[in-house]
Amino acid sequence: MPRPAPPATPRAMAAILAVIVLVGTDSAMLARRALAAPPPEPLLLHRQAEPRERAFTILVPEGWQVEGGILRVDPVTVGGPAQSLEAKVDLTLRQDAPGTVMLRRYPDWYGIDMRHSPAGQMGFFPPGSTYQGMPVAQVPDPRSYVLEWLLPQVRPAATDLQVEAAAPVPGLVRAARERVRALAVPLDIRFDGCVITVTYRERGIRFRERFVVLIEDRGAMAGGQWANRETLGFRAPAADFAAWEPVFQLICGSVQLSPDWIRGELRGQQQRVQTMREVERQVRDLDRQILAHQRTTNAEIQNDAFLTLTAQEEYVNPYTGEVEVGTDQLGPHRWVTAGGDVLYAPREEFDPNTDARLNRTDWKRTPVRERGP
Repeated sequence: MPRPAPPATPRAMAAILAVIVLVGTDSAMLARRALAAPPPEPLLLHRQAEPRERAFTILVPEGWQVEGGILRVDPVTVGGPAQSLEAKVDLTLRQDAPGTVMLRRYPDWYGIDMRHSPAGQMGFFPPGSTYQGMPVAQVPDPRSYVLEWLLPQVRPAATDLQVEAAAPVPGLVRAARERVRALAVPLDIRFDGCVITVTYRERGIRFRERFVVLIEDRGAMAGGQWANRETLGFRAPAADFAAWEPVFQLICGSVQLSPDWIRGELRGQQQRVQTMREVERQVRDLDRQILAHQRTTNAEIQNDAFLTLTAQEEYVNPYTGEVEVGTDQLGPHRWVTAGGDVLYAPREEFDPNTDARLNRTDWKRTPVRERGP
């Protein structure tokens, strides 16, 4: 299995926000002319530690609420270990309880496209089910991920949703590819990134929210596994959005990771990946068994179809153990002798060994060959 991607660095997070800000530059001047609640002056930010494991510190505007942080997924509760290999970050900074102005770093979640698996090709694990803790679904493009996966979960009360802009983020994609190349292992991973801006109404307020997401597709080499990466979103009332963008950029660029936490996390990932590899080995063995079973079954179906079309049947010679092909039109009961004589009888109760006309007792019934699984 591919090595888990390293945690995002402060430079990477700042780069993400820089991309988002550049995409929104065209509307920035107009928005600044009609601000209803701009950032306070002076703006005071306090450096705070990530609440759960102190994995990093980040600048937080004074009076804001900090929610979440490092997320550990229990493999028992999600039905498998895939989501538990690496620490996830689910961190929200809010200006107030409803999140009128807020920033959120969304966790990386793994999904799996079962079209690459023999089990999936046979109809097991259909879309909407789970496999090893991963939702079964085709790899989404970044825009679809935001609009069809993310927004319905995080903004269920939003109405009058409109997409203002959507654009690729080639710089973010290049950075992801460079991180993979730096691992010095042959990984065929595809990336696709998008920054998308939406507006919607919630609690009587017209909000503007901007998302950036990178979709990582590991393809057939990982059995169809995919994940969302670097998923970030921030929102404010539409009239105030442009004024808050520099603040969001400042916050994301302020992240300082803990070296001790990183070392411990990498050691833990190695142990968890080893466990997952053993699980995957067992899964591959099961896939091979399923594929072999499928091939045997298909061969039996084709063979039976041929025998039916030609009015024949396969019998097992009790003397030689070999399979012999004979007609199925002269009665269902077939007998042979050690010398190779053959007799067909229409009635089950007929025993050629007791028939005086035949005058021999070495007749043995040839049963129909048992079919495969």
